[in-house]
Amino acid sequence: MKNHVRKGGWSQQRYERRRDKQLHLYTKEVVDVLREMHREAPLSYVFMVGSRETLQAIYNHVPEKVRHLVHERPYDLKTDAGIIRKDLFEMYRKAREETADELFERIRNEVFRSGLAAIGPREVLDAARLGQAETAVVARHSKAPGYRCTRCDALEFEPMATCKEHGKVFEVDMIEEIIEHLKMTNAEVLVANDIPELREAGGIAALLRYRL
Repeated sequence: MKNHVRKGGWSQQRYERRRDKQLHLYTKEVVDVLREMHREAPLSYVFMVGSRETLQAIYNHVPEKVRHLVHERPYDLKTDAGIIRKDLFEMYRKAREETADELFERIRNEVFRSGLAAIGPREVLDAARLGQAETAVVARHSKAPGYRCTRCDALEFEPMATCKEHGKVFEVDMIEEIIEHLKMTNAEVLVANDIPELREAGGIAALLRYRL
């Protein structure tokens, strides 16, 4: 009986050492990938799900410059994958909303400080055309009427029957047009759910890289 207990204890110790080694190797692999990804292109968010032990081990080794980007949620290993995917999307949505709120606060401060901000569809469109916009925030469901020429693609805010240069124009949503311009210049676009001041300003604002 004594020998049986001793052997059982040794088996348990060997199992724990093997598990700790596997967790260490897995943690190193994940952290190395995160470090490389952040080096190639700065990360905006990091979402992690898994057992509490695994999440803690990874978080403890994540580089300081990435740690504040981490959003994590522990799960039982038997949790359905569909539930995890749904919760991950919700984590992402909430993180984006929080970031959008923080961005608009930065834009407000820039308006009164250095002026590296554009507020409203007209200002943001001008900045997007010049490649000045770095990050923009858009109020969800915002719209602004505008007009595009069928031939030259010229955009105008004012209603007009024909383009001065070519001919007919058709109505467009200027917010969507501005977003397309922003994406073409690699500006990030965040969507905000409820910022009354942003809606009152026309539904869109941007932080600028520079001002001419």
